[in-house]
Amino acid sequence: MALREPLEQWTAALFAQPGFDCALLGLEVILEASRLDFNDDPFDAAIAAVARLRNLPLITRDEQITQAGVVEIAW
Repeated sequence: MALREPLEQWTAALFAQPGFDCALLGLEVILEASRLDFNDDPFDAAIAAVARLRNLPLITRDEQITQAGVVEIAW
C-alpha cells in the first residue's frame, strides 16, 4: 500500500485524531510481550502487551491474537 502523502504528514494527521496514540516499546512492554506465548510474531505480542498494560481492548481481525484470549477484543 502506498501513501498519498509523505509519512510525516500522514502520521501527524493520524495522531491528531482523538483516540490515537503512539505506544513506545519500553522495557515494561517488552517484558509483558515476552510473557505472551500465542505465536512467534514479536510484533503481535507487543501489540497485545500494550493493550494489556493500558487495559484497553483491541480492534483486530488477527485470528491468532483473537483466539489466544490474552486481551479483550472489541471488534
